[in-house]
Amino acid sequence: NRLAIRDYFTRFNQSIRKYWDDYSDRCFSLILQPFLEADHNIGGVAFANGFIGKYKADTIVTPHRIYTISHEIGHHWIGHRLEMNISNQWFGEGFNDYITFNTLLSAGLLTAGEFENRINDVFKAHYSSGIRNIPNDSVFKNYWKMGDYNKLPYRRGCIFAFYLDNQVRLASQGKKTIRDLLRSLAAFRETKPSKYEITVADFIEQASAYLPQSQLESVMEEYIMKGNPISFSNEMLIPEFRVSTEKDIPRISISDENNFLTLFKY
Repeated sequence: NRLAIRDYFTRFNQSIRKYWDDYSDRCFSLILQPFLEADHNIGGVAFANGFIGKYKADTIVTPHRIYTISHEIGHHWIGHRLEMNISNQWFGEGFNDYITFNTLLSAGLLTAGEFENRINDVFKAHYSSGIRNIPNDSVFKNYWKMGDYNKLPYRRGCIFAFYLDNQVRLASQGKKTIRDLLRSLAAFRETKPSKYEITVADFIEQASAYLPQSQLESVMEEYIMKGNPISFSNEMLIPEFRVSTEKDIPRISISDENNFLTLFKY
């Protein structure tokens, strides 16, 4: 486990720091402890410059555990350096999920097929949920009921980040991505006082360098604040993705794996 953890963390740490172009913190602590009697796959606590986790004592190198650790490391940026009010977990958790897919992919820790399966698992869970259209201002009120209420902001935010990434790529003819948008948001945050929370208005203002502000205000209101699910069509996606729908649930397919890997690795 020790060698496997070191290999994983070396690759992922390089990938996520490159994603954000952020090498300002000289260290990040990853502490993982096997527990013989653990009744769950993995759990832990993230803090500003590290993550302490415990896992069932067999192997740490499973897709679910690697994903969970990577998501928690991702909170060093989305959730710590870029923090929104807790009522906007679509950003703090959902965007972090989507960025985790990207950084694992770029690190060679996720294949194109696994990316496709992961994103479709998110789509299926969200679009089949009985509370998929609950407004954003009702999410946190019910968040600690757990179940779908707890998972909804993760799924909604991840799907919105995927949508937004495609929109930025299309609008810029492939020259810009959601990575550029988030790095602009991070640069904006650096101009603010300590503990400043990014607002939705801040997000729209910074994103308007990549998409028209009127479009951003409209889709933010429709898909995040009102909570209406996005009706995906092929025209909304870059050519490397295709979408089909079955029982009102979108399914994403990668149409050209080589091009996809070229575009999504950095």
